[in-house]
Amino acid sequence: MAGKGPLLNSLATLVAGFDIGAWEALANKGLVRRAQKDLEAGLKIEVEEETDAIRFKIAPYEITMPAAGPAKASCTCPARGVCQHIIAAGMWLQKMAREDSPQAELAQPKELLSREEIEKEVLALTLENLEKWAGVAALREGRQLAGAGKIEPASQGTLVVDFPDKGAKARFVPGGGLDGIIVSGAARARQQAVAVAAVLCVHLAHGKLAPEEVAASKALEEAAQAPRTRDEILEAVSAVIEEALQVGLAHVSSSLKERLQTLGMSAQATNLPRLARMLRALADETAAIVERLGRASEAGLLLAMARAHALAHALKDPSSRARSDLVGVHRTQYEELSRLDLLGAAAYPWQTASGYLGLTVLYWEPAAKAWYSWSDARPITQAAGFNPLNRFQGSGPWEGIESPEESARSRMALVSPRRNPEGRLSSSSSTKGMILGAVTASEFDFGGKLFSDWPALRAYIARVFPIGLREMHPLDLIVVLQPRKLGRRYFDEQKQLFQWEIFDGNNASFLLAVPYRDWTAQAIKFLEDMNSTGESQWRFVARIFPSEIGIAAEPLALHRIGASDGAIVHLAFSAAGKKAPKTSVLNAVLNVFRENDDDWDEEEEAEETVSPIPRVVENLLGRIEKTVERTSESGIASLDMAALASLAKDAQRLGMIPLAKTLGGPATGPADMARMILKVRYICSLYRQSAVFA
Repeated sequence: MAGKGPLLNSLATLVAGFDIGAWEALANKGLVRRAQKDLEAGLKIEVEEETDAIRFKIAPYEITMPAAGPAKASCTCPARGVCQHIIAAGMWLQKMAREDSPQAELAQPKELLSREEIEKEVLALTLENLEKWAGVAALREGRQLAGAGKIEPASQGTLVVDFPDKGAKARFVPGGGLDGIIVSGAARARQQAVAVAAVLCVHLAHGKLAPEEVAASKALEEAAQAPRTRDEILEAVSAVIEEALQVGLAHVSSSLKERLQTLGMSAQATNLPRLARMLRALADETAAIVERLGRASEAGLLLAMARAHALAHALKDPSSRARSDLVGVHRTQYEELSRLDLLGAAAYPWQTASGYLGLTVLYWEPAAKAWYSWSDARPITQAAGFNPLNRFQGSGPWEGIESPEESARSRMALVSPRRNPEGRLSSSSSTKGMILGAVTASEFDFGGKLFSDWPALRAYIARVFPIGLREMHPLDLIVVLQPRKLGRRYFDEQKQLFQWEIFDGNNASFLLAVPYRDWTAQAIKFLEDMNSTGESQWRFVARIFPSEIGIAAEPLALHRIGASDGAIVHLAFSAAGKKAPKTSVLNAVLNVFRENDDDWDEEEEAEETVSPIPRVVENLLGRIEKTVERTSESGIASLDMAALASLAKDAQRLGMIPLAKTLGGPATGPADMARMILKVRYICSLYRQSAVFA
């Protein structure tokens, strides 16, 4: 390139450091491959240098490339963004920079800037530079996102910051400045914010900015124009719940439901979405008792009230209002990404205790090594004609995708997908899908979600499982288990639970379990009949859940790595459209289990279940729970203070000090007694949840 103009030389130097990963980050693999083929076929490119840009002519189109490089180039072709022609022009320029002959092979640059030199360029950028380049709004968003960035392992000549929660990456181009940063996986409107976040992430890693200068996660602030303040709402929530206990949950009326609904709307208006969801759930449970529905449960309502009361109490502390996990997020907010490449991994039907019927498909994103999900659901009362088995084979969920079943068995790309903070994908009509081929089990690299060592699995569960006010993130509870050997499998008719013991390399055991439901009968049948011998390497995509026998994993799909067909079996649909044969086990089950049943739901707060804890502790917790449940049903007037004092002594003797202090604490009036009942019930639930990991 010697002898050419300064801008052409500058651009040639800039693109010299691009590897294939950089070109693919600018567009996608398909466009890069097509550009390479065009160049190999002798694509004719004419070049004209101007003062502020280089013009490339690839008939009949013109590409304008400014000093910032391909990331800011434009083309006259109809395609949006970085097109095949821009990639071809950039690769041609790179080839010319490396070789004298236009026929030479594309090559990696001979001399790359070191990682340290690239970082030095990034660290020279100041907050003032970022604000001037991106604007106040993008800088603010970048500050909030920066703490979630992860700098990829060192690689000569590249510096990449990954934002797995957002499905986005930022790649720094040596000498390209802010305009040259290549952002992939984010919508155009948000690319500057991601670039800002990447710069700040590097500054954080080098200690150039203090963590408090970069807000990694900011809680929703109180709405200025809300008719009631947060303090007023929190006081009202506590008062309404305490009053309900004073009267007795067996005597609740529709007026309580209306008050809870009103408070839920007020909480939503003042940006307390988590509390709003809890209050709506309380209103639904209250309505079930008033209407005497089969699923109504005063004991369940008490536990839900205890949790809502605890959250309201926590939010009264000003320091807690800076915690986004307690304040919550508005789940209806979906952000648009530019593209997602996904692998179909599992699919399963479900039904909730609150009366919803649905289908969920799980997808794995190889780039970020993260789960995504898509669901379709209906209230049972409005589900006429809706059947998850049929929905699996129905149309959609996106244009270009024939059915959820096709998506669950394929490699696919989604263009302009919309997703919420929890990784749930929207069925937006603006999203377009492309099937790239059938997926096989060997294609999956599950990264940190794959476990073959059960102590490591239990440590992971302890980190992510919701205890107390910790919010549940359903996709955190999806894991992949690869056992070394398989043990006994059987159906416990008393517990209505299919169980299969699996072992890791150190002979530690863990339990696969499937609670019997109408929609799990086919999965149980398949697991019962499986041939457990052979050379296939098995992986179970499973959902962690609390059962009567402790923490277990419900298998949703089976990946057979060593099978000749690389099979993936979606267990609930292993014989979709066919009636499950009635084995001796299922015959027994079907005879006794046709009544209404409650299911633990991935979409809601985890319901409490019996944990495998020492019998003496279990007996005491059971006695305490029965005492407070009886009182909550009939009203505070029935509270037996002598019984509570005795229970407090037993708790003290067993070392359960917080429970003992609460049971033996002063309660001088009905409101104090109601608060004590709520706190006792909440502490009991904490003991049960914590016992799982003891």
